[in-house]
Amino acid sequence: MKLSPIRIGENYQLRADLMEMMENMISRAPRMQVIDVRARVTAADRIRVRTQELAATVGARLLTGLFRQMLINSEEGARKRICGWCDGTYRAVSFADTLGTVESLTRTMLTVIKKGEELTFDFTGTSPENEGPVNAFAHITAAHMAIYLYAYAFHDLPISSGTFAPLKFIVPAGSLLNASPEAAISQSVYACYQVTVLAPIVFSKMMYASKQRDLVTAGAGNNHTVPFIYAGINQYGARVADLLAYPFNAEGGGARSDMDGVDCYGFPYAHYGRGPDVEDVENETMFLHLFQNIMPDSGGIGKFRGGTAVQTMLLLYHTPRVAVSTMGITTRVAVGQGLFGGYPPDIVPGIQVAGSDTLELMNAGAELPRDSRELAATRSIAGTYSFERTARPSRMLAKGDLITAIGSGGSGYGDMLERDPELVAADVRSSRVSRWSAENVYRVAIDGKTGLVDQKQTARLREEERQARLARGMSFEEFMKDWSTLKPPADMLGFYGNWPDASPNRLIIRL
Repeated sequence: MKLSPIRIGENYQLRADLMEMMENMISRAPRMQVIDVRARVTAADRIRVRTQELAATVGARLLTGLFRQMLINSEEGARKRICGWCDGTYRAVSFADTLGTVESLTRTMLTVIKKGEELTFDFTGTSPENEGPVNAFAHITAAHMAIYLYAYAFHDLPISSGTFAPLKFIVPAGSLLNASPEAAISQSVYACYQVTVLAPIVFSKMMYASKQRDLVTAGAGNNHTVPFIYAGINQYGARVADLLAYPFNAEGGGARSDMDGVDCYGFPYAHYGRGPDVEDVENETMFLHLFQNIMPDSGGIGKFRGGTAVQTMLLLYHTPRVAVSTMGITTRVAVGQGLFGGYPPDIVPGIQVAGSDTLELMNAGAELPRDSRELAATRSIAGTYSFERTARPSRMLAKGDLITAIGSGGSGYGDMLERDPELVAADVRSSRVSRWSAENVYRVAIDGKTGLVDQKQTARLREEERQARLARGMSFEEFMKDWSTLKPPADMLGFYGNWPDASPNRLIIRL
């Protein structure tokens, strides 16, 4: 619902006519609309009451002085922190392959200039705005940079606008991250996904040689087949329209220079986000869970592994039909990037099984698949299988249909050949890493019966891989000779811009 700002209450009371207007405009879930507005208004009013109580106790003069001091302290702290990093120019680039429901490459380019106590963020080279809703305004881009800053580089500073005083943003007008005022921006978060991917990369280079080296952290999960959005009549006959919070509130955390990323840590855009229990979800919605567990190999590989993510398969059970859709920005190109030789996290497909016989198998007490890979490989559940992009257009599910919601793991840190073999074996035992990845990527030999590491065989495998790397090596000039001639297929460049610099390639007219 897009409205100009309106006063929805008077004398601390909500106006019934305006509440009814909003309720009618959100006809798919009116009860949820009313509850949401009342909850937000109540929270805002509680802040008002407590602020007035504090002012009455200490005086308005002291209170405003306190607020001002918070701004001063946060600015001074940010400038002092920035001064401790190395001056220079730092660059990073990220690609995605999905825009809305269309497969097309887009690019986000970030150049950070650090000089003294100031930082300049320059997004020149980012793909142009598009006709769809995957666009952002410049202030939204800056807000996504704040998500990283307040969680890592400025984690111990007061959270206020003061920390932004030493920061300058250059976001070219007409780009994906600074679209025209008439552009649709309802999926601006997805336009800015790559901002939160690029921030850890550029800051890791600035901070590695500083006192904040322990804060150098690879990016958290930033790609998934969620939010899983649904709308329909729940098992109690009420109209609901919502999204499942726990899949993207259980993405993997990025690896650090000294430890693995946190498994199923949270959501990169709300680090305190919580995932409700499966039992709560099943109690309130029309779905049952065929399984929900850790996705093996979802964390980026490295000396320290990215955190793993959650995977779940939903079964429509309580109602005859429901409308669903998912959003995302990539299916084949990894958005996340590891640090210093670490691998990016997994990329995940969307899986749906229409007309499945799951209910019959459950009634018969048959053993059901325990994860999405087993389901895809064995096809032990009958039905029509669809393997789709991360972003799936809206469709109707019928009772008995299955559909996945898979989170994204965190990025890895460092060379996987330097990972402690015992940690790899422990990951295999806990199903965080597959045996295939342990042997073929980490190059760790594990006894099939005991699960223990064969140290001699592991040393031999790793030395063979190091020699193979040397054999594959080439000079930068040799590499660029072929690399510079490569170009994606034309049908993958519809929203990219001109190749390769991503400059605008067409005029967008909005009526």
